Amino acid sequence: MHMVNNFPTSLQVRMAHSRGPLGRLFSHAGRKNRLDEQVRRRLPTDIARHFLGAEMDGECLCLVMDSSAWAARARYALASIRANLLSLSNPPARELRIRTARASAKASPAEQSRQADGKTPTKISRQSREHVREAAQHIDDPELRAALERLARE
Repeated sequence: MHMVNNFPTSLQVRMAHSRGPLGRLFSHAGRKNRLDEQVRRRLPTDIARHFLGAEMDGECLCLVMDSSAWAARARYALASIRANLLSLSNPPARELRIRTARASAKASPAEQSRQADGKTPTKISRQSREHVREAAQHIDDPELRAALERLARE
């Protein structure tokens, strides 16, 4: 375990300072989470419950909703807060789109429960395993490197 001033460093702190591919991935995920939370806080409460995430695509801010019905309601409601949402990114987005998540991206409540209970093992793709294996090669901490290598084998 890596220690700083006799205290263990958290994985979050270690990854925030990592310069390899895993560090870049961690940084990107942090930026995305911040954008999602900023958007969610600006949405009406009923719509926010059906908001799945936001992403920047060039100069376009794209909001992802869990159903076409909620996407339509969001389009109608967002006319009044459009300017506020477009100003979230730096530089500000020029366009706002709302779309529905792919069916494969949405898990049913029963499926979410099974995954949380550990009854349905999650498998990662071959490409993801290769990426994790490559990232592990750039990690100095032997315990973290070993954990990533185990993940890449599973």
